[in-house]
Amino acid sequence: NKQIVLVTPTIISPSVKKIISDFKLRYRNFKVVYYDPISQDAILSANQRCFGTRFIPTYNFTKAETIVSFDADFLSDWLDPAHARQYTSNRKPENGKMSRHYHFESLLSVTGSNADKRVPIKPSEMYRYVLSLYYYLTRPQYKGELTNHESLIKQIADELLSNKKKSLVVSGIDNIDLQVIINQINHFLQNYDYTISTSVRSNVFSSKNSDINSCISDMNSGNVGVLMFLNTNPVYTLEDSEVFSSALEQVDTTISFSESLDETSVLCDFVCPTHNYLESWGDLQPYSTFYSLQQPTISPLFNTRQFEETILNWLGQNDYHSYLSNFWRSKGIKWEQAVHDGYFTHKDKEPKLTTIKTLSLDVLSFENSSNKDLELAIYEKIGI
Repeated sequence: NKQIVLVTPTIISPSVKKIISDFKLRYRNFKVVYYDPISQDAILSANQRCFGTRFIPTYNFTKAETIVSFDADFLSDWLDPAHARQYTSNRKPENGKMSRHYHFESLLSVTGSNADKRVPIKPSEMYRYVLSLYYYLTRPQYKGELTNHESLIKQIADELLSNKKKSLVVSGIDNIDLQVIINQINHFLQNYDYTISTSVRSNVFSSKNSDINSCISDMNSGNVGVLMFLNTNPVYTLEDSEVFSSALEQVDTTISFSESLDETSVLCDFVCPTHNYLESWGDLQPYSTFYSLQQPTISPLFNTRQFEETILNWLGQNDYHSYLSNFWRSKGIKWEQAVHDGYFTHKDKEPKLTTIKTLSLDVLSFENSSNKDLELAIYEKIGI
């Protein structure tokens, strides 16, 4: 009864999710571990704590008159590239529109370089700056004692209070407690359902950091009989890859579905070369209610096979294109028109959220360190 585990980045294909669900019905010991090398677990887990559901909302910078960012490079690689178009549409002084943008960060970013006011601070100071803003907004008697820029934060708080429902406070920091405070700030400013949508959600990230760690523990305990990798390379991307490589040796059978012979594939027992995306059919749901279709532009150049075809083969089927078209036809979608347009809309069940939970006092505590040493800040290369 050892586990059959599939390690994969977040899957945003409804048809692939259905195939995986059917596979799980056949093999009850099968489970999926989502692993995103660039994780957004802090935002997901903060929303789980605040609203009871793991999700990433969508942000509308077009409607934001005051923007405050704590290390969220939203003009390049933070969550959604569409933010850049929204941001610039609201910063046209020739049209009488110019949002105000404050940016706190440790390294110079694309977003920081475009801010009206950029404040460079250490990574360890970020929590105190967010907390100070929260206090200025919610505690009129607060005098300010946490940061070196209290007068500026007080000014920002006043601007935010004058732009309720027309502001945005965002953060790219991988800290759940900090993201919870960010949620509380936006809730206090009444930004939800105005500049932040909880009904239209982003599906691009879903992984939980603890899941891959639990998987490694199961591997070391000998509980994993078959381990499959789909378009992921944890031996390269995990921060402690040697631990993962060692755990991999405890698994009976390892399979890699990959386009290339990467660091993880070379350690696997079987490597199943997959199609390039230009050779593949597929469907994608990056946001709630919005769907797009992917169709091949070239015939397969090598002896490869799409992952979906392999799983369907194991389930006694073998034609993913037919499966995909039948999947959407059964939901009332006009398949030929959808293929022609490349996208379609489909009404999903409206998500319902509970009221945001009261902020725990533990979240408002921090270690006030006076460390003067240098700090290391790691960032994601935009080109990669």
